[in-house]
Amino acid sequence: NADFTKGFTFTPTYKYIQKNVSPNNFQLTATWYLHFCKGKFTFSGFADFWREKHTDGEGNSHDYVFMTEPQFWVNLNKFDKVSDDFNLSFGTEWEITSNFALMKGWHWLPTLAMKWSF
Repeated sequence: NADFTKGFTFTPTYKYIQKNVSPNNFQLTATWYLHFCKGKFTFSGFADFWREKHTDGEGNSHDYVFMTEPQFWVNLNKFDKVSDDFNLSFGTEWEITSNFALMKGWHWLPTLAMKWSF
C-alpha cells in the first residue's frame, strides 16, 4: 500500500535441483509484512512450499517440503519517550517445517530475538 504499512507477495517459480533423482520441480513462496499500532508492532515472514524428492534421517521418502517463519516484533523507537534513533526491536520467530532437510514430519522451532534496524 502507499504508506508501506503492509505488503504481500506471492511468487511461483520453477526449481531445478541438480543431481536430484527428479530435478524438475516447483516452489511457491509468499512473503508478508504488517506494521500496526502506529508502527509499534510488526508481523512479517514467509512461507515456502516446494516439490523435492528426498529421504529423511530415518530413511523415509518424501516428495514435498513446507517451511514458514512468521515473526512478531515490538519496535521500541515507536513508543513515546523512546528516541527515534533507538532502532532496537525484540520479538520472536517461529520456524515451522514439514519434511525439511533430514527431519520427518512437522517441527516447530520457536526463537526469541532482538534486532537493530540500520
